[in-house]
Amino acid sequence: EILNTKGVQGAFVVGRTADKQVGISARSSTTFNVQIIMEKMGGGGHFASAAVQMENKSVDEGVEYLKETLNLYLSEARTERR
Repeated sequence: EILNTKGVQGAFVVGRTADKQVGISARSSTTFNVQIIMEKMGGGGHFASAAVQMENKSVDEGVEYLKETLNLYLSEARTERR
């Protein structure tokens, strides 16, 4: 439902999936490739639906790693457009 919000191209959910495991689920519209982002984090999936599982991380650490990876992805995308 969040992808139906005007201006939203991707959505990420971060949560604990086991005592020592954090998962990130990523979904996107047809304009934003979440597969590349999840692959950079060690996961995989498809263009519009991807995920990653991380061992021995807190939810906060997962969020920070996601932010770092998104910033890297966006920086690389800007460089490619030039």
